Amino acid sequence: MWKDSPPPSTIRDFISQILCERESDELFYKKKCVGGKKCDDCGNLTKFQNKYRIDINDQSLSNMKVKWKRYEYTSTSIQSADSVKRIELREDEIFLIDFLRKFEAEIYKYTMHSHRARWQDLQFKKSREVFPPGTILSVIDFAENYTFVPQKEIQSEYYHSDQVSMLVHILYRHAEQNVDHIESTSENRHIIKEYHFYISDDRTHDTCFVQHCFGKIYDSLKNRGITFNEHWIWSDGCAGQFKSARSFFWLCRLHKKTSIKHCWNFFETGHGKGEHDGAGACIKRVLRRYQMNHSAHRLVNAEEVFQWCIAALSHEKNPSREVRRYIQFNLYWKYNFKHCTFIMQ
Repeated sequence: MWKDSPPPSTIRDFISQILCERESDELFYKKKCVGGKKCDDCGNLTKFQNKYRIDINDQSLSNMKVKWKRYEYTSTSIQSADSVKRIELREDEIFLIDFLRKFEAEIYKYTMHSHRARWQDLQFKKSREVFPPGTILSVIDFAENYTFVPQKEIQSEYYHSDQVSMLVHILYRHAEQNVDHIESTSENRHIIKEYHFYISDDRTHDTCFVQHCFGKIYDSLKNRGITFNEHWIWSDGCAGQFKSARSFFWLCRLHKKTSIKHCWNFFETGHGKGEHDGAGACIKRVLRRYQMNHSAHRLVNAEEVFQWCIAALSHEKNPSREVRRYIQFNLYWKYNFKHCTFIMQ
């Protein structure tokens, strides 16, 4: 169709073709270009239309059909419940001219999404490098539920598998003399990285779960003599867990109760993957390896998982070149508010 303008090989190449060029020292495109309406040179798809001209009067475009695949939310009615939204991959055949029009309408939505995702990822990395003494930085997310799958099971057990939920919390803090026998300053930074895992039989990934776990970690830090007056938090934007009116109301009450400033940051939708995902996968992997052992004890609930972690994973230490990282399992079991808590610090 466009013999003089071959299609770009990557999405980044495509974006670079339709937006104004960046300076050599710039990481991001100008905001007025990304939005698509305020730039006189590339706004309103000017560069795109100059490079990939579409003649809406071309009869061949109106007669030619293409396959169009996309994900869409659909409402499904199920028994004894209201309609439920679910996302599905749908495939249709539409005329090429209609597809090109739909494609044009989505271009600037993607450029803005890509810009926000890259900018937020850079801000997270910077915040991890510059957060000052007296401040702690956290990255939190729910891991996928762990399903108990023993080595030997009868057929009926396959359809009645039990699960436990896991909230992964990676915490960065400055070393303190009275706790770590070394003092971290702005000029001479000594960063301690702690891993906290909250395992529970409660499989409801909601804000109440998150609030309960924050109470546990604050109590743990206080008992260990760790002091801080500001808390920077990074998470995804799940409304049921972190980004909702209930969560913000709780955060306001937490600030008033503890006199600690909180700055909660959200990754762009569909992004925010990081080492917290790998940390949760490591715990589930060693659990799976244990369960696949013929002579292993069968784990059936969160308390047994917790007790096994105490016996198998405690007192591990793994220093890193970039950051002083103590991976040391100090685990405790408290049955409170139907949550089992497992902490690795």
